[in-house]
Amino acid sequence: MAVKNLLQDVVPPPRRSIRNVPVPSYRKKEPGTKIPLEIKEDVKMPPPRSPKKPLQSIVLGEEPQKPQKKSRFFLWLILLILIIGGLFVYTTFLASAKVVITPRQQKVTFDEMLRAGDLDTGISYEVVTLSKSEGKTVLATENEAVEDRASGIIIVYNNFNASTQRLVKNTRFETPEGLIFRIKDSVNVPGQTKKDGQTVPGSAEVEVYADTPGEKYNTGLTDFTIPGFKGHPRYQAFYGRSKTPMTGGFVGVKKKISADVRKGALGEIETGLRDMLATEVKTQIPENFVFFEEVLFYEFEEVSQTEVKNDSVKINLKGTVRAAIFDRDALEEFLADQTTPALNNEKVEVIGLENLTVITKNKDKIDIKTHPIFEVGIAGQAVVAALFPEDVIQNELVGGSKKSLQSVLSKYTSIQEAEAVLRPFWKRSFPTDVKKIKIEKVILE
Repeated sequence: MAVKNLLQDVVPPPRRSIRNVPVPSYRKKEPGTKIPLEIKEDVKMPPPRSPKKPLQSIVLGEEPQKPQKKSRFFLWLILLILIIGGLFVYTTFLASAKVVITPRQQKVTFDEMLRAGDLDTGISYEVVTLSKSEGKTVLATENEAVEDRASGIIIVYNNFNASTQRLVKNTRFETPEGLIFRIKDSVNVPGQTKKDGQTVPGSAEVEVYADTPGEKYNTGLTDFTIPGFKGHPRYQAFYGRSKTPMTGGFVGVKKKISADVRKGALGEIETGLRDMLATEVKTQIPENFVFFEEVLFYEFEEVSQTEVKNDSVKINLKGTVRAAIFDRDALEEFLADQTTPALNNEKVEVIGLENLTVITKNKDKIDIKTHPIFEVGIAGQAVVAALFPEDVIQNELVGGSKKSLQSVLSKYTSIQEAEAVLRPFWKRSFPTDVKKIKIEKVILE
């Protein structure tokens, strides 16, 4: 029996390809024919979908999820906390207060005569003394024999007791080498004082001159004793110390200049010295003292000339200024007593005191070393205002309510009116830090 080949009976299906895909009859066209395009006018195209709203997937059988609001709640909560914290910081650390106070005051025209140094009818004063030397070189045509004494400034100390000691004219001062110097005029040396629990010796500046001419008295800074006090306890308690070297001692021949040349040179030197002394003495005025240029008293003295090369001579002039200075509180009280009796029961200040016109009567004839009482005229306009304790008021207002301002200030008769400005505006109490309470004083113009 012959074996039948089964593969010969299996007919494979035709292969499908794009070439064998049957084309529907309605799409077939004969070569050279055109298929008309049919347009329907009633068909409306749907609008394009907005890209801002993406399609959300919907799962069958589940409800759409609602937006979560919890995150927004926490955001608003944090913002509220920050606002409250900011307000707390602002009201606590940035809070401040300004108290505007108008003291009792009066605008006054002064025309007063003050007896300086008279403790019964005027007020006392203190003296600030300053000395400087300057020179000018001029041509010399002649020679002359000269004998000059050395001189300089010393500070005399009184460490004996609290009483003032008067040293008379020609009092001797001796250096450790035995050189003797003398004072030309009498001087009062104040006694001891107490400062911070310590005893401080009184002192006074004085000019001394060598006992005899000669260069051997030209010395540097040194100490001095007072030979007249030997054998007395004052000898150890009174002493002097150089403020300037001793200079100018000379015996011999020097170049000489004519009288006219000397006079002109001395005039130029004096003018320059006045300006320098007036400027420098201002820097030595103690705090709370008042200084007026009209109560500056000058002295000028020609000192030994110095020879230089080429037949020229340096003319030297020494200038000394004594400034009478007044305690500000005492002077303001004196002026207020004369002009504003309504404020007599108050401590006062004179606003614009330094701008008043001051004239010293018979100034050219005054020597405050020998005649310590002189008359001073004071004229001009200023405001006399009552004083109030600013620091005390600040401490009384700390932490108090705004309404407490009037009760705190009512006990100060020196205050005419006051107003408080608190920041931030809703605050109703003063800061607890006294440094944040500022006081502003209102003075009439």
